[in-house]
Amino acid sequence: MTRAFRPGARRAQAAGTLSLAERVAVNFSAQLGAQLILAVGGLISLAVTTRYLDLRHYGALITALIFVSLFTIATDFGITTIGGRELAKDARDRQRVLSSIGLVVTAISLIALGAAIGLAQIVYAGPGGFDVRLAILILVPQLLIVGPRSAAQADLIFRQKVYLSSLAAVATRVITLGLVIAVAAADLGFVAMTAAYAAYPILGGAGTVAFARTGLPRLRQWDRTLATKLLKASLPLGGVIVLNYLYFRLDLFLLSILATQKDVALYGVSYKVIEMLILIPSYIMVTLFPTIAAAGPFSERLRNLVQNAFTVMQFIAVPLIAVSFFSGQILEFIAGKQYAGAALALQLLMCGVALSFLQQVIGYTLVALNRQTWALFVLAAVLVVNLVLNLILIPLFAINGAAAALIGSEAVSLALILGVYSRIGPIPTLYKPAKVLIAGATMLGLIVATRETLGSAVSPLATLAAGGLLSFGTYVLLLKQLGAVPPEASAALSNLIGRMRHA
Repeated sequence: MTRAFRPGARRAQAAGTLSLAERVAVNFSAQLGAQLILAVGGLISLAVTTRYLDLRHYGALITALIFVSLFTIATDFGITTIGGRELAKDARDRQRVLSSIGLVVTAISLIALGAAIGLAQIVYAGPGGFDVRLAILILVPQLLIVGPRSAAQADLIFRQKVYLSSLAAVATRVITLGLVIAVAAADLGFVAMTAAYAAYPILGGAGTVAFARTGLPRLRQWDRTLATKLLKASLPLGGVIVLNYLYFRLDLFLLSILATQKDVALYGVSYKVIEMLILIPSYIMVTLFPTIAAAGPFSERLRNLVQNAFTVMQFIAVPLIAVSFFSGQILEFIAGKQYAGAALALQLLMCGVALSFLQQVIGYTLVALNRQTWALFVLAAVLVVNLVLNLILIPLFAINGAAAALIGSEAVSLALILGVYSRIGPIPTLYKPAKVLIAGATMLGLIVATRETLGSAVSPLATLAAGGLLSFGTYVLLLKQLGAVPPEASAALSNLIGRMRHA
């Protein structure tokens, strides 16, 4: 982290405000803390659900969740991020921008709701698809909250207070976790369990609107010209979002065709685990988004911002790869021994996600600098690569082949997007790779030793807790002892801790 992470640091401290590095630390810490709570709640929900529903019903629920989420993502179509960017450039018409965003997304959501119901009757026709169709009908009402939530989220991005949406998500997770547990305890069945899952996005969206205090979109502040401008600007990014979703769900769709329902259930549980990890880069990049948007191509400020974010992702990706060797214990703890067959697939998926962390830094940067069309072309190419790899590897290796396809696709994606980014900025490099590798290898060795020593003697949770704490603590200590922690990062965190102590 260089001085680009600390613009006007002395002035900010004198004025009692936070520097950019400290704002990043606050937002990241709040969102990471919230994500940990969400992860725990999500894991408990998953554990309850997989133990309550049989494989057929759990497979139907996973299929319906994936189907409806595609329409949810398509309704926003990138307008939230574009709106945050436009507000960062000029916030004088804040309410007009927010209302235009909310009304556009609401109109698209209503169309998507009808399309989702109609397509479900076609795609999942017949007696075998009854449970999936029923689950989709229960889940689709969440589309009605997307418009107000998108406006609220855009405002939070502009104000660099995205942590408020995390707080709303935490409150919602607590409520819906209670619903899931109550359904299982009272043995209310598949329909009630699906309704409990449907409550999460609805209550979460309402909570985000309440915390942001943006209210509902106002029709009298609708601006057709502005709405059209936002929609056109979001089209390339919307394409990126939809393609990215297809990219991360294509394997599940193909498994449902080329493999068995059991494979879909096993892979679905593994994907639930990595879904909690994929969002980690956004906690940093969403805070940096307005600052990157204001930086010029090939500027020193842009170079420093991207390099520092890339370094942070490197430090997170290395322990994630090491922890992937606990995949068997993770699955047994979360879903039970009946899902042990997905251990290798989960390990491969976690390694693929680690690669995606580095790629997301560049992806966010391209969008911030209005180069989302470039990202769209890259993602389209990667989607083709992913499709080909899945078609080759799934028939041969089932769920392990699908997971291996993700690693290959992520490697291609990183290479391509770095090449595209080189047209507007210098390619970031790995920070002290040899020293970080030593720390990571030591962490991996401790994880393997703990797994082999305790794996069959104690519970999966005890193995994870003992091995995780010991190995990660050693990783952090070695980074510090080897001088592999950027001094600016230590200084920013020390300053922030000092402020909290004196608050």
